[in-house]
Amino acid sequence: MIIRFLNTQKNIIKLKKLTKIYFLLLSLSLSGCGGNSSENIPPTVDILNVEFLHTVTDTVDPANRIVVVEADVDDIDGSVSDVNWSILSSHQIDLIDSDTKVVRFNAPLINSSEIDLFVLEIEVTDNQGSKTTNSVDIDLNDDLIIFVPLISAKRGEEVEVNSLIFGRKNKISGLNWTVSNGVEVTLLDANTETVTFLAPSSSTISEVHLDLEVSYMDGSDNQIFKAFVILLD
Repeated sequence: MIIRFLNTQKNIIKLKKLTKIYFLLLSLSLSGCGGNSSENIPPTVDILNVEFLHTVTDTVDPANRIVVVEADVDDIDGSVSDVNWSILSSHQIDLIDSDTKVVRFNAPLINSSEIDLFVLEIEVTDNQGSKTTNSVDIDLNDDLIIFVPLISAKRGEEVEVNSLIFGRKNKISGLNWTVSNGVEVTLLDANTETVTFLAPSSSTISEVHLDLEVSYMDGSDNQIFKAFVILLD
């Protein structure tokens, strides 16, 4: 009987050890599979949009160009407590609203076909201290603006209409000026940035309207820019 009791006690001890090992392995397994509900999930951040904005009135100032970058941030198990944009490239540019989802900065538009790579990073922190980063590469020279100012000219004199083109001009594959309001004038150099013609002498004609059609190297849709020439005595 004593031997049987000892054997029984040994079996109980073994069973307890096996039970402890089982629960330990089960706990580790649940933790590895996300079963631990206290584990924090880092925030998410995606770059939504990069936009170049120009202020155009009766003139265009290529130095006054604003770049706007928008991000989408979220935290599914808490809240976003901090947003911070920073520059990773060597550009000396001041960021505006760098602690919000939408950051802005001024980057003058220059006429160049060279790539000017600006690298911007956003870091998002949630309410439990977890951080997530994302970055975007922006070619600051990958921009183009075309503007034709309103001009006036005397009747019977030569008129020169100049289109103002700023940015990466090699995006353009062709230019074509045409008269759009039916006035009979002969256009010279109609496939260049500057077109000339002799203004009508008739006092019954007060304006000459021109269209500048621009085609692009990448095959995107042609654009039409309007030009208005007011005739004076």
